[in-house]
Amino acid sequence: MEDREIIVIGAGPAGSIASSLLKRAGHDVVVLERESFPRFSIGESLLPHCLDLVAEAGMIGAIDAAGFQLKNGAAFARGDYYADFDFGQQYSRGRATAFQVPRARFDQLLADEAERQGVEIRYRTGIAAVDFSSARPAVTTRDAAGNAATLRADFVLDASGFGRCLARQLELERPSPFPVRQALFTHLADGIPRGSFDRQKIRIVVHPRHREVWFWLIPFSGGRSSLGVVATPEFLAGFGGTPEARLRALVAEDGGLAGLLGWAVFFGDGSGDGAVPGLGSAAVALAAASLALGLVGLVSLPRLDRAGRIALAAATALVALGRIDPRVVVLDADVGNSTYSNKFEAEFPERFYQFFIAEQAMVGAAMGLAARGAIPFPSTFACFLTRASDFIRMAGISNLNVKLAQVKGKWLVADISAQ
Repeated sequence: MEDREIIVIGAGPAGSIASSLLKRAGHDVVVLERESFPRFSIGESLLPHCLDLVAEAGMIGAIDAAGFQLKNGAAFARGDYYADFDFGQQYSRGRATAFQVPRARFDQLLADEAERQGVEIRYRTGIAAVDFSSARPAVTTRDAAGNAATLRADFVLDASGFGRCLARQLELERPSPFPVRQALFTHLADGIPRGSFDRQKIRIVVHPRHREVWFWLIPFSGGRSSLGVVATPEFLAGFGGTPEARLRALVAEDGGLAGLLGWAVFFGDGSGDGAVPGLGSAAVALAAASLALGLVGLVSLPRLDRAGRIALAAATALVALGRIDPRVVVLDADVGNSTYSNKFEAEFPERFYQFFIAEQAMVGAAMGLAARGAIPFPSTFACFLTRASDFIRMAGISNLNVKLAQVKGKWLVADISAQ
């Protein structure tokens, strides 16, 4: 049997901060955490006073340096009604800002800071039983391999949050008097156009017809957001399909929210974190498909043949990707009016490079941009791109992240016949 002074159950924010404060005060403390980190959790929009506790535990420097989305207030909307408030409009002293955080990364940072301060955290260690019958309570644990161990301590602090570990173990749970609610939620690349949304505020949207149904939209840094809807189980049961399909259907019932998220790419499981990594072919295909097939009511397409519609949908998706990730750049060989890459130029002129009919120079520049960390999309007709075949071969040999997906569709079918 192992003897410790203090056992903390749970390595989330409460457990990490509490254990750090105890350690800084000279106490012996061990943290028992059932999961491995990072792991997904809800509760992503912080209040300013939370940071006072983070600062007291000596962790504020790591959080300030993490690049989380600043939060200065909250906004509420229902139909044409809108109201917001700013944390700076206060009658007492205190912080005027907080952060909006993907909890997987935020919780990991706090736990890492606790360990840096000397706190011992045992991950993948569940609580099998507790015994408070003696002066020093005993906690029986079970690790990932199924091995059991018993620890005694002077104090046991339950910081398990939603897990309610001690309440369950000691049979102290009582039914809540509040009405039962359920939620559907995800993380997404929101693609919200610049200037159309205050990213420094959580937005709470009340359903236009059902006032007991509400949505949250929490912007993160890197063009990502957390989106969820809360309603009674009976209401949510009226929407069929996958959780993502049900959430999309509910968002479509609110015109304002649907308009904001017209460019969004859903990640589906709520586990994403940070900027879209790499923007590989799957991400491009997903964005293009969501625009070409799923949002035809939001994107007005002119009367084009099939190849033209594919080209326009792909170019529109490229603009959406540009809104998601500032690393995306477009290079053009004087065919932007046919490939619709001029749409990207109109929105991001500082990330658009015109090479006229110098395809070799265009692909060579794309290689250099990729080597410097950008995600370049060279744009021209397929038949003209053959002029740069040696540069394309060298880009492949160098394993550079140059995107040539645009040579398909209209570029390959319609334009070769026009030359």
